[in-house]
Amino acid sequence: MLACNGKQVAPAGGQAFWPHPTYAKIYPPYDTRITCIGRKPCPKIGAYGFFLPKHNSIMATSPNRKVCTMTTIYLGLDISKDKIDTVTNQTPHITVSNDATGYRALLDYLHGHQINPSQIHACCESTNIYYLGIAQYLYSHHIKISVVNPIAIKAYAKMQLRRVKTDKQDVKLIADYCRLEQPQAWQPESDGKRQLKNIHRRIEQLMAICVQEQNRLQVADECVK
Repeated sequence: MLACNGKQVAPAGGQAFWPHPTYAKIYPPYDTRITCIGRKPCPKIGAYGFFLPKHNSIMATSPNRKVCTMTTIYLGLDISKDKIDTVTNQTPHITVSNDATGYRALLDYLHGHQINPSQIHACCESTNIYYLGIAQYLYSHHIKISVVNPIAIKAYAKMQLRRVKTDKQDVKLIADYCRLEQPQAWQPESDGKRQLKNIHRRIEQLMAICVQEQNRLQVADECVK
């Protein structure tokens, strides 16, 4: 059930339509999100509005009509190996562990603030492989998440003249970037592609270790060669 200005609007899978005869066409229920249009907030099915597959707002056809939309919640994620700092444009900063327990705690926290998963647009940096766990978890719960290059975040920080670097400010910066830039949604790679990338990454690590050992060997004492 979706609420519009605190009132119930329509159940998931329901239908609604335009009041004007020209637009009295029934639209299929593409999405559980609904935009309500009318002189009053939509109180029930068949009131003023229709389902939208991708958008959460439309333009009213009359100045007297009010638009009721679901607000997008921009969730910033600053991810490290052991923890995730998070903040949204409507909730304060919190920190959770970077594991399944922390992921569940984050969703419970958002649910406790009456935030619907379909409202959320999360964003994080592609830091090593530490982001994969939370990204896959949010994706599996039908939450839109964008994974962006850290260079883009740094460039945005320079534009905003942000110089002081703390976890709280970093995660707020990521949430602001998500709100203003609207980055594309992330999708998980296939298992085969992911495994090939991991193998390639490991080969590069081993090659770097070989180079380091060769350099050490050149300056090592004869007794250890």
